[in-house]
Amino acid sequence: VTTHQELSNVENNGTAMAPYMMSVALYVACMAFTLMYPLLKNTGKTTSGLRMWACKASVMYTVSTLMAVI
Repeated sequence: VTTHQELSNVENNGTAMAPYMMSVALYVACMAFTLMYPLLKNTGKTTSGLRMWACKASVMYTVSTLMAVI
């Protein structure tokens, strides 16, 4: 014998899909940004790998944070 109990009532599908689609949009935007942003440009001019990573990562972290806030 099985029983069924509703934990919450969702009137339409859009209410449940909005958070999911927002996270999918953020994922797609991050993938598009990483494909378009030149990660290996000017690698010969830098003297330190850590400095190059910090420069690129600071831009990527800033953009991803702005996308998540928006």
